[in-house]
Amino acid sequence: MQFLKAKTEDMPQVKALWTQMFDDGTQGFCEFVFTSTANENFYIAKDGDKVVSMLIAMADMEYKGKKGFYLYSACTLPEYRGRGIMGELVQYTLEEQRKNGSSKRTAVCFAENYCIRSSKYSCCASG
Repeated sequence: MQFLKAKTEDMPQVKALWTQMFDDGTQGFCEFVFTSTANENFYIAKDGDKVVSMLIAMADMEYKGKKGFYLYSACTLPEYRGRGIMGELVQYTLEEQRKNGSSKRTAVCFAENYCIRSSKYSCCASG
């Protein structure tokens, strides 16, 4: 399993994974996410050439004078769940963000694998 920042050639698979997990059926929110978020903010796990897991890390926050970021849109293909892939991808992302000087992080999570249209946030964790 490879963990890395998405490259331009990965983006069609990243978008397909995001759409499978979160699409609201209107394409509006999907297009917003992919036109307003730079490729370098997408972190992925690949099994060979296949993108199997992703998350977005936005490094544009500051808290008490410290640079930070937030994680969202974390998802893994159903057939790859339960293998610890997301945990490893989060660890990789944290390490990469630390290299860029970020020390604070926030994650917005769903209680279950709800589609984005459910709008049922379960937690907001910071550290």
